Amino acid sequence: LVHLALGVGVPIGTGDTPVSLPTWGGANQWACHVNLTDPTPEGNKTWMFQYSYNADVPADRYDHPEGQVDQLCQVEELEPHEPCTVINRPDGNAYVMNTDGSVCCQFPVPIGPVRYDWVSASSGVYTGISDFEGTAVDTWQIQGQAVNHWEQSRDGKALPVAYWEWATFPKIHEQGLKQWEFMLDTYARTSQDPAHFEVPAG
Repeated sequence: LVHLALGVGVPIGTGDTPVSLPTWGGANQWACHVNLTDPTPEGNKTWMFQYSYNADVPADRYDHPEGQVDQLCQVEELEPHEPCTVINRPDGNAYVMNTDGSVCCQFPVPIGPVRYDWVSASSGVYTGISDFEGTAVDTWQIQGQAVNHWEQSRDGKALPVAYWEWATFPKIHEQGLKQWEFMLDTYARTSQDPAHFEVPAG
């Protein structure tokens, strides 16, 4: 029931395996608003953030609003829950900063941007057709630190619909749902300026 309430894909059939494996977001440059559900010590929290991606840099960027509880943003240099930007750079590091970049720090654990070919690079497996909030989607499973689930549209456009996993929050050692729901009315396969993924000097 928790699965259904939070929108996690429900298997409805195997269907035909798509001709090609999906890429991250369906384009090498794109941007979209994401409705994020994240596990915290107080239970699952949900908020909207802006996501930008450029596989040619490669880099990705998360712009979180006031009230966010993103794990990377909870660093001592920033006030809890203030607006926060995270940029994953090609050097394999994540950089966390406030919105104007006047406070910036390198996250202590290397992360790096999502690989464009992440499904094929991780030997992802097609698991059939699922229902995500009333929409039939193609679904893959990808083994990472947890089992990742990727769901994309079956309308021939290969649009990202959802990504989710059962994640363990390090401070409580319990699993909770981590889910990205892509707001497709904001999705744009448009050029993403490399300067948008730069971090402040020093």
